[in-house]
Amino acid sequence: MKWCKNMYVTDSVADKKRKILHKLKLSKLQFNVYAIVLPLCPDGIMEIYPSYIFRQKIYKKQPIYIIGLAADIEEAYELAGRIALDCYNKNGDFNIKKYIHERQGDLS
Repeated sequence: MKWCKNMYVTDSVADKKRKILHKLKLSKLQFNVYAIVLPLCPDGIMEIYPSYIFRQKIYKKQPIYIIGLAADIEEAYELAGRIALDCYNKNGDFNIKKYIHERQGDLS
């Protein structure tokens, strides 16, 4: 699991970002945290997952790249919309992976 150094976060999780990421790395159970990730399938734009889903073994083997954090599903939808709008305003398309790459530098 990897994440952006300058990821999108909602106001309600901004102060807890480091703690949330640390718990995600350790597979600790967290409620009221949703992650916006680059798509696992090649045809997707973004995907939204509740953080507790990453405790499953199948996700430990997947190349997950977190680009945003939110406190609830409604905030996650709004944040994903903001990411898409920022991408479109900058590049004129919805190639989120390219946009994040340009915004963050190398995806590592």
